[in-house]
Amino acid sequence: MKRAKRYNIIIYTSLLLAIILLALGGRDYLKDKNNGSTTQEEIVETEEPVEKEERKEEKVEEPEELKEVDKLSVIKKYLDSVQDQIKKDKKITAKMISSWGDYTIDDIEFQREITTKYYEYKVNIIIPNLDAKYPGKKNEKLSTKEYIVLTMYFDIADSERVNGFIVKNIDLIEE
Repeated sequence: MKRAKRYNIIIYTSLLLAIILLALGGRDYLKDKNNGSTTQEEIVETEEPVEKEERKEEKVEEPEELKEVDKLSVIKKYLDSVQDQIKKDKKITAKMISSWGDYTIDDIEFQREITTKYYEYKVNIIIPNLDAKYPGKKNEKLSTKEYIVLTMYFDIADSERVNGFIVKNIDLIEE
């Protein structure tokens, strides 16, 4: 009898402790929810081009820690890794980038902070090959008879895994 009583005490004590911890966790959750804190959800890639009207055209100041970052190298490294088939992208393929020839990245403009350490930039890519394959539509305002200009949104994140910034997503712009 004593042995069964000891096991019952252990079981009921553990059960009571679990209920208390569950109640404390629920209290903290409700407290955070009432304070307006929201959990940042994972950003899901979309196949559709982003409409210009969806973006707020407010001029936002780029954070100080990003002003020193070489965003050109981050974007170029990403495009090179797609071209070398190290990474796969749903919007840009290795064949597309290969058809661009000696492209240049121009005018990297900060747009907004999406979440903590996750930023969006508007980037113009100048493609000297008029027969190049590219996703979406070219930027008619900036393109000339000598080159094509693609304007895209690049989402850049601060990654602890690579100890630096990486491109997480690309969105097409329909202008």
